Amino acid sequence: MRHAVSKSLLSALLTSAAFVTVLQAPVAAAPDQPTADLSTSTTSVPIQVPGTPDDRMGPAAVCVAWARGDLTHLSGGDVSGHGWWTKGTCADATKALVTIHLQQLWDDGVWRNAGTKGQDTVWPGGGSANRATARAACLTRVTTGWRSIVDVDLVGFADTPNRLFTPRQNLACRH
Repeated sequence: MRHAVSKSLLSALLTSAAFVTVLQAPVAAAPDQPTADLSTSTTSVPIQVPGTPDDRMGPAAVCVAWARGDLTHLSGGDVSGHGWWTKGTCADATKALVTIHLQQLWDDGVWRNAGTKGQDTVWPGGGSANRATARAACLTRVTTGWRSIVDVDLVGFADTPNRLFTPRQNLACRH
């Protein structure tokens, strides 16, 4: 019965107004996705877009863009993380609002936001001019778990609230 409900819900969503959905994917990027030239490892999730801007719908209009993020790392006495997006097969997508939050793992096992979020409207591809950066100052050098959350909203498309969660990194920094 749950399968039938899921299929009918999916069918209803696909026949409604255009939207973007971000799905969790394996940490490795798809083989057809170029890897960014960064000094740290990166992760990604697909952003599926059934439709195009201005609510034009059709099965042929489905495309996939990619939300991307590097692993949190130490930079100039802070923890830092970057978020960006790649176009994939979304020819109509030109810019996206990228938001990134840093989270540190507390002793009670709860992830909490730390530092300053990064947010910027950027072109696809990444690099220093086309990404959002979040930073958190290190108050002590106690080893702590860190991750980032990247949300990509393609300009001109509605989207679901799903986001990319980068893998935990243990860094000598507590905010």
